Amino acid sequence: MDRQIFYPGQVLPETALLQMAKDSMIGLAKLSALVLGTGTVANGFSVNSTNPASLQVVVSPGEIYSLTSVDTVSYSSLGSDVTHSITKQGILLNAMTLTCAAPTVVGQSVNYLIQATYQDVDSNPVLLPYYNSAMPSQPFSGIGNNGLTQNTSRAGAAIVQAKAGAIATTGSQLTPAPDVGYVGLYVVTVAYGQTVIASANISQSSSAPIMSSSLLQSIQAGTTNYAADTGAANAYAANYWPAIVTPVSGMTLHFLAQNASTGASTFSPNGIVALPILSQRYTAIAAGQIAIGSLCSVKYVQTLNAWVLVSSLGNAVPSTIAGYGITDCYTKAQTDALAGSQTKVVGNPTVTGSSSVTTGTVVTLTATATSLLNGGTIASFTWTLPDGTTSTTAASSGSATKNVTATGSIGTNYIVKVIATDNAGNTSQQVSKSIAITNHAAPTAPTTLTVASTVYQNSTGNILTVSGSVATDGATITYSLTQSGAVGVTFSQTTGIAAGAQVTFTAPAVAA
Repeated sequence: MDRQIFYPGQVLPETALLQMAKDSMIGLAKLSALVLGTGTVANGFSVNSTNPASLQVVVSPGEIYSLTSVDTVSYSSLGSDVTHSITKQGILLNAMTLTCAAPTVVGQSVNYLIQATYQDVDSNPVLLPYYNSAMPSQPFSGIGNNGLTQNTSRAGAAIVQAKAGAIATTGSQLTPAPDVGYVGLYVVTVAYGQTVIASANISQSSSAPIMSSSLLQSIQAGTTNYAADTGAANAYAANYWPAIVTPVSGMTLHFLAQNASTGASTFSPNGIVALPILSQRYTAIAAGQIAIGSLCSVKYVQTLNAWVLVSSLGNAVPSTIAGYGITDCYTKAQTDALAGSQTKVVGNPTVTGSSSVTTGTVVTLTATATSLLNGGTIASFTWTLPDGTTSTTAASSGSATKNVTATGSIGTNYIVKVIATDNAGNTSQQVSKSIAITNHAAPTAPTTLTVASTVYQNSTGNILTVSGSVATDGATITYSLTQSGAVGVTFSQTTGIAAGAQVTFTAPAVAA
């Protein structure tokens, strides 16, 4: 790191002090780039609901590290420097609140992208004293005694904004792309009629460059080379932080498989070119060698230009392949078939039932699972509701049902979690069933409107009946009456009329 040199009795120019601060900034920037790289990295900035909840979110303090020019504008007496770029640190020291308004049209939703960028901010203006050579005892106020304040601080700031996407029909709304120079951190989804933003409406952006923990903790926990599978069966993919740019021979990556392999497969970290996944015999992996929910470890071998499947843990176990003297990854079911031994494993349950209802609707959910234990059967299912309460229902032929009352504000999700247990006490992974809370659908128009065949003036015996509407979502139907044209008709009831109810009315008198 550069250091300035001064001598006894030397007149110290302001540029010397400015250069000292600039040298310190550059030294820290180079160290940051060595540790974090030159890509944008964020730490902190968690997004949460307000308390009490509202249509606002709170962004917690955080830091952003971004490659930018040394100085885009002059730094007091030092000129700008846009020739060199360094990794600067922008800080959000205090939590901030952002507003995410709801759409005003029924059935529509909008996604807000919480985005951040680095920015140099000059602040803290002060009226500074300046030397007055004509009268040293009376310093000037400002340059040339002009009385104007000047900024005394240049801060590296993290600028955080909420960028609204295009409003669209719920389910079809898209998250906007970050503005130039910004990175997306979180996505907040708000639907029509929503009055508060809950935690279920907030999710981290899939491309957010957010550190999950400190660098040392990340190394210890192995989170820098672990990610969830985002691909498909036989085409596995995952996004790691820092992003994988080029595979290096010996590089080992881990991913949690979301799909089972059905044959030859590939792997693509961070969207780079997909390369084959080979077994430890250097042949294409077979069907089932990667199981749903298994933690897979793959190692890149440069001479093969491929990823070798080192292990597939969780729903898969290693087995020794006769004649090879090495281990390979096979599922528990495959190992049973090869060795004829019993293993204890429960497949993840599938849950069926309505996925979109109005609040307060009773939904019947059906869970189904299988046990791969030889002779094993599913004994029960344990259900966990959003409020944390749990209950267990006995299984019959591998299935069980559960009635739940889906509640919540429009645009939120009612999430039920399920675990299957077999007759040997083995349990499955926990799976979730999401039920979207939607607005009531518009009822069909009335099909029947009857009036007494004879109507008498000034009589209360005239009867009108209306019925025939249908509420497709099971809502209660009521009717209201209005009149146009001639006036003077008085109804016994004009709103809240039940289907088939008789309404009496008095017709006005006529001249003849």
